[in-house]
Amino acid sequence: MQRYNMAVRYILDTNVYIEAFKGYYHPDIVPVYWDILKILAVRDVIKSPKQVRDEIKIQNKPAVDKDSSDKEERFLYDWSRSSENKCFLKEDLKGIDRFFRKVNEAYLRVKIKNTEAIIKKNKGWKWPRREPVSDQDMFVIATVLFYMQYFPNNKYVLVTKEGNDNPPKFLKPAKIPHICEELGIKWMDDFEFIKEIGITFDSSNFLKNK
Repeated sequence: MQRYNMAVRYILDTNVYIEAFKGYYHPDIVPVYWDILKILAVRDVIKSPKQVRDEIKIQNKPAVDKDSSDKEERFLYDWSRSSENKCFLKEDLKGIDRFFRKVNEAYLRVKIKNTEAIIKKNKGWKWPRREPVSDQDMFVIATVLFYMQYFPNNKYVLVTKEGNDNPPKFLKPAKIPHICEELGIKWMDDFEFIKEIGITFDSSNFLKNK
């Protein structure tokens, strides 16, 4: 792991953890990745609001009978709730509601713009009644705004798996990147994050023994 820029702090969205666990950084494939995240959290390089851990808990909650839960299935649940894991804030940041409202206002502005673009392209089309943007998404963005306001000497980046396709697809009026751009927040996906941090995975032992 190379030396990272101490002035940059990264706020990670829920899907960064869940999609990595389900696929390309599964602990059976790249176990060190999850240790690196914990190290970066201790060094205050990455952080997520507690709502992210709550969402991980909901989506990865093991069976009622612990003994019947496969260890592999339990990994992300147990990892996120470990006492030594500092990736997640334990409590809401003081005054976060004010920033949450700013995010919601930005979401509504983006939704209007995107709706106009969609209707122009597909006349008569409307968004579904249920808003598909979760409170967890809003809290992740609000957390970045909070840090930008009170710790302006650092740079803050939101890391998410969502893209900024415009107009958006999959019945989502505004994705996290759309709202970030409305609020002047820098964002990137987790692959860009890994490259920027300087994380590499060494397979030299395997190559030596081929």
